[in-house]
Amino acid sequence: MDSTQWMEVAQAGATALVAAMATDAWTTVRSTAARLVGANTDERSAPELTWLEERRHDLAALPADDRAVAVAALREQVAGVLLARLIDHPERAELVERIIAATGSATPVTAVTQHATADRGGRVFQAGRDATFLGREP
Repeated sequence: MDSTQWMEVAQAGATALVAAMATDAWTTVRSTAARLVGANTDERSAPELTWLEERRHDLAALPADDRAVAVAALREQVAGVLLARLIDHPERAELVERIIAATGSATPVTAVTQHATADRGGRVFQAGRDATFLGREP
């Protein structure tokens, strides 16, 4: 797998893991997360798992208005940890799949880059999803 694919797997795993941290699903995925993030042979006592537990409690203590920004930041941090583990231990990709399946997260979506150019005074409309254009300007 190339580095871009590992980044996608790490992002998908981080999204699922952080989502689980905010719900009761955490109890289901915690032991899998321990095996995934553990750096040593004794993965269940990994400092990374302790760090995840602390971040989980931090998120729970935040007011709902502040939580979205914290979740996004945590997701990026967790993705970094997962990427490092997956590069060192590619066999742990199966653990990411288990976490995604346990949380009901969708399969990872790759980044989309759009580039459009209009010539002769034309207009360009781009949408990240469905778009409906009614009428026409004179």
